[in-house]
Amino acid sequence: MFERVGLPKQTLIKQYDIVGFPVVDVSATFMIPSKFGDDVSIETSIKEWRRSSFCVHHRLLKGEQLAIEGFETRVWVGRHPEDPAAIKSRPIPRELIDRFK
Repeated sequence: MFERVGLPKQTLIKQYDIVGFPVVDVSATFMIPSKFGDDVSIETSIKEWRRSSFCVHHRLLKGEQLAIEGFETRVWVGRHPEDPAAIKSRPIPRELIDRFK
């Protein structure tokens, strides 16, 4: 997702001094079965931006049929200022969010 707006993960890490954006919650609903070798397409979008987290929406389609719908919440994190071995959430930069509009 971030590469599509010109920001590969390594660039994000360096430019914003973050560790990453780990998944903290995930859910999926399976509507129709899929098997190895099926032709599918996956649509991914960011449904919601919050102060330090964002919600990602995934849709896996077999032809025109929705096979799987999934959601994940990720948190924008950097090193904890008092404990470099730990991580701490950080506000997501507004200019980053604006790239997705």
